[in-house]
Amino acid sequence: MQTLLKPAAPIFVCYAHEDNDPARSNCWLDCLLQFLEPLKRDGLLSIFCDKDISVGDDWHLEIQQALAKAKGAILLISPAFMASRYIENSELPILLRKAKENGLRMYPILIRTCLFAETKFKYPDPKLGPEEFTLASLQYANSPSQPLIDMAVGSRDKVFLELGRNLLELVKA
Repeated sequence: MQTLLKPAAPIFVCYAHEDNDPARSNCWLDCLLQFLEPLKRDGLLSIFCDKDISVGDDWHLEIQQALAKAKGAILLISPAFMASRYIENSELPILLRKAKENGLRMYPILIRTCLFAETKFKYPDPKLGPEEFTLASLQYANSPSQPLIDMAVGSRDKVFLELGRNLLELVKA
């Protein structure tokens, strides 16, 4: 009897480059990817971030294609994330529309304290809306009063562990 394997759940990682800068000791994306690697290796998740784009590829097209396929999105939220025009105009509107229309799951992690509760994002059009959304309405992987930057490594790992378990629930659905 042949067992049919479920395809890996496509996950999009939305982050600001500044938050993965080794010169600043801010390698949040690398930490996340390392933690989720066993789920990726086991074929449960397919994780996309812009590090997957090869030299010579149309990076905007690659990102848009990954957004179109995503069933889940991890949001690494920080002041740099909130300030990013690309995230505001090209990634979040698609993710918010997919969440509303197709049930895409968003998994926010607060890296650094920022104005996430006070900021409204418009979608499907980032300028005209007509819909508005605040990231404060989402349940975070960590308490917004405890951003990752303020945590010891063991506590950060627990946040990533909880995220991984939540992503497994998405795979089972």
